[in-house]
Amino acid sequence: MFTHVSPGSHVRQLSSEPLLRVAVAGSAVVAVLGAAAAVVLHHETPASRLLHLDLERGVPAAWSALLIIAAATAALAQRHVSVWCAAFGGLLLFLAADEVLVIHETIEHNTGVDWQILYSPLAVLGLVVGVMLARALRARNRLSFQLLLLGGACWVTSQFLEAIQWNGDVKATGYVYLMFTEEVLEMTGTILFLAAMLVLRNRATARSAVGAGRARPVATGAPLV
Repeated sequence: MFTHVSPGSHVRQLSSEPLLRVAVAGSAVVAVLGAAAAVVLHHETPASRLLHLDLERGVPAAWSALLIIAAATAALAQRHVSVWCAAFGGLLLFLAADEVLVIHETIEHNTGVDWQILYSPLAVLGLVVGVMLARALRARNRLSFQLLLLGGACWVTSQFLEAIQWNGDVKATGYVYLMFTEEVLEMTGTILFLAAMLVLRNRATARSAVGAGRARPVATGAPLV
């Protein structure tokens, strides 16, 4: 006998499972890193330096870079959707390189100019790319559009918190809380970017599955004679 397979079941399966895995796994690692950093925050040991959220070349920085690379890869895979996906992926790759190679800290140290001032043209470019990508996604997939906006809000807020947590080279009042929130928001925003790109990819995959399901029924049980 032939059993009808609902196209909607393909869509739900293909679109929700990868997103759920990414959200749960990424958020769980961020939570663990945040908890570990909070425990060792006031200890000066090699282990505390590795787990400190605000120090480069530590475990949190490495995880943040891996998240950005994953989001960049997913965005670059969407080139057929919009040229702005490719531009967004390129910007994310630069941010990953900056995280790994400590570029903005080195430039700030060598020039004596705050890195956020030096990076302001890049921030403007990122805003333009983000707005154009959001417009493209809004017409294609509303969930992907919403995830992109949430990720952007997390990133913008994190950069604002980083700007106010220092007075020159002196830590501002409440530095610990500002720094902790900033780092967690930044990683959360990257997870949301990655989720947005995965939703967009799964939309195309789901459409292909629906088309295949309509064209070819699934055979079960004894064959017809």
